[in-house]
Amino acid sequence: MIKCRKKSCYGIVNENEVQLHHLIPKCIGGTDLDGRRYLCKKHHDIIGLKIIPILFNYIPPEKKEEAKTKIKEYTLQWLKTG
Repeated sequence: MIKCRKKSCYGIVNENEVQLHHLIPKCIGGTDLDGRRYLCKKHHDIIGLKIIPILFNYIPPEKKEEAKTKIKEYTLQWLKTG
């Protein structure tokens, strides 16, 4: 059993219900070296598949590398919130 790392998610989920989230999502160039956390499907879909990729599309190309650092910081803070 693995627990979702989102603070407000108190449930322990089965291994087949948990997903590995990259702190900088792979869809915007993140790697394993950027850090990873286990999340339940609900929270992974919210942060890794919806919010970040959509916002990243609106960042000018010259700011994308800087934005990746900010995304990692934001994600770590988001995981700590209720």
